[in-house]
Amino acid sequence: MNPCYERYYEVGAYYIAYWIVNGDMYCEALVNGNPNNYKPPFGQANLFRVEYQKLGVLTISELNDVLNV
Repeated sequence: MNPCYERYYEVGAYYIAYWIVNGDMYCEALVNGNPNNYKPPFGQANLFRVEYQKLGVLTISELNDVLNV
């Protein structure tokens, strides 16, 4: 299984964010919490896609709404 999804299930995440930086892809499993405590590891320009457990893929605008950015 993809390590991103392993982490997703391990922590009970709601989202998986994929970032592309210098040609390398990174992923991050995100749980619901206080958005004021979250600092993205990379800038928005590097955000490739976000998967949500029930809705599928979110647009950048929808992600900003979720993260209150």
